[in-house]
Amino acid sequence: MPNLSHVYSGRRVLPARFTKLRVRVVNADTCEHVIRKGTRLLKLERAEVVETSNELSSKEPLASKVDVVEQMMSSLPKELTKQQQRAVKELLSEHENIFSKGEYDIRRTPYVEYRIDTGAHRSIRQALRRHPCKYLDGIDEQLEEVKAHGIIEPAASPWASNVVLVRKKDNSLRFCIDYRQPKRITVQDSYPIPLMDNCLNAL
Repeated sequence: MPNLSHVYSGRRVLPARFTKLRVRVVNADTCEHVIRKGTRLLKLERAEVVETSNELSSKEPLASKVDVVEQMMSSLPKELTKQQQRAVKELLSEHENIFSKGEYDIRRTPYVEYRIDTGAHRSIRQALRRHPCKYLDGIDEQLEEVKAHGIIEPAASPWASNVVLVRKKDNSLRFCIDYRQPKRITVQDSYPIPLMDNCLNAL
């Protein structure tokens, strides 16, 4: 039995109906290990499901919530008849859940998992850049906000890219990540998504 005390597997929630899902494993030892079929690497525990959608939405100020149906109705052309306006409002109300109502109202899909292909290139870990002291509190606040809403999570990765603050038209700062170096080594998809302008024109 090999000593696997320095071999760790990532924490995962695996649906019972799937038996061939991949789990990341890292070897923190100084020597190589061979993991044979049937080797026990971790302890399986039952997960407790916690509904967090209401809790997260309550953290966002009520003033930032937008009534998307009323907002879209107010921008309709004036020449629409009352009957047409009612039909539009019914359609928007029926599909209201697909519209974002706040800055952190972001959804996920469990049906697609995307993998960025960087070939055989070694991981890129950028050195930290220095930011002006007056922006440091704002960066920390942004990080805490996106972490509290489940958009990001703490990670220990060989990949690291720097935070970049970009000035918007209203003079506020946009929180961005500089992914230019990883993008240079990424193998581009052969079938990119359609241009957004074409989609809107078709609509």
